[in-house]
Amino acid sequence: MESASSARSTIVPITRKAYRANFYLDPIDGQVNNATYSLRNIYYHPLKKTISPDGSQKSHAGSLSLFRAFSRTAWLKTFRADAFEYTVGDTSIRLLWNPTPLHNAKTQLTYTFSDQNYIDIHISIECYGYYPDYELVFSNYLAEGFNNTVLVRDFQDGVRQAAVHLSPVFKDTFVFFPRDEQSIHTMTDGRHFKGHWYWNCSYGREYAVPLVASMDKNLEVVLMGLEKDVHAVGATYSTEDGYSDDVLEHHAQYLRLFGEDFTPGMGRQTYIRCFFSQSLETIRDYQALYADFEKDYKKTARRFELPPTSPHYETE
Repeated sequence: MESASSARSTIVPITRKAYRANFYLDPIDGQVNNATYSLRNIYYHPLKKTISPDGSQKSHAGSLSLFRAFSRTAWLKTFRADAFEYTVGDTSIRLLWNPTPLHNAKTQLTYTFSDQNYIDIHISIECYGYYPDYELVFSNYLAEGFNNTVLVRDFQDGVRQAAVHLSPVFKDTFVFFPRDEQSIHTMTDGRHFKGHWYWNCSYGREYAVPLVASMDKNLEVVLMGLEKDVHAVGATYSTEDGYSDDVLEHHAQYLRLFGEDFTPGMGRQTYIRCFFSQSLETIRDYQALYADFEKDYKKTARRFELPPTSPHYETE
């Protein structure tokens, strides 16, 4: 197994030219610019393969981005439709969305590029409004050819790796796998039919590990989040018979974050990791990969308090 701790790569400091930030890792590179909200042109050199959805249906969306914010029965924000601030550091890129009347929360997303074969994403929320069952949806769109699998709970074996294939049950829907029963209640309160781009969704069994693994030939892209913060994972289905539809062409991985009540003065943060590998083979490999990720952030505070003098607080 290729683990995060044994991978070898080299980081070149990020540069900013013509409002574009490039990141360079061996064997991956890519870019983000100030007109987008996601990573673009992600290229895996050993296989000469593009990972991001450049040139496909979701080329405008890119990879590894915040998608939506919801609360109970309500749509709050579509991040790709709103303006953001953009900051480039030596080994990181930060995107910042300021509060709006509908989404009264400051949202930060920071990509960190290390000397390993993964990208870490830090998400921070400063909440100034009342939002029951608040959640963020994080999306990762991939190039054509990637097929999704998830690790789900199995009544006999404990954990099963399940490929997400097209079936009459899932057809024309985005499939989500909840952490628990409360997650199902959160996702089925009507929020998917509010705001931009209505969602038709269906639901599978509970996930066993909060990750989605996407494979194309010898390359695997694994998106994972912390179990305490990921209340559901999502994966678009695939098929081998040449059939295609709008859902299938998304080639998407999703993490649904939080799913809990947010109140004024509340701060929350979490981490996501996107790992690139050519040597994951067994369920234990995925479990070990997740354990390494969880260990890295086990002692990181998930909550923080905001000063009561913030100008963004709602007034009665």
